[in-house]
Amino acid sequence: MQLPSGYHLQVFTKGNWNVSNFLVAYINLPLFFGAIFLHWLKHGRKNFVPPAELDMVSNIPSDKDVSYKEPPPKNFFAKVVAFLFT
Repeated sequence: MQLPSGYHLQVFTKGNWNVSNFLVAYINLPLFFGAIFLHWLKHGRKNFVPPAELDMVSNIPSDKDVSYKEPPPKNFFAKVVAFLFT
């Protein structure tokens, strides 16, 4: 996030090292990763199901079950949109 922008890379050039500038520029990285780690500690992977146990075949509705007749457009704008995108 920070490195590609190049804005804070001046901290690493010779003669420009300053601890306060470094902390201001990069304090968001440990805060961000710390927040992710704390979220993982709290929520974890409680509902993880191994891929081998997933049921990917049964209970899939057919095309006939999920299809429906689209209602006709009610106004001019809806007619134009229906004409363009159908």
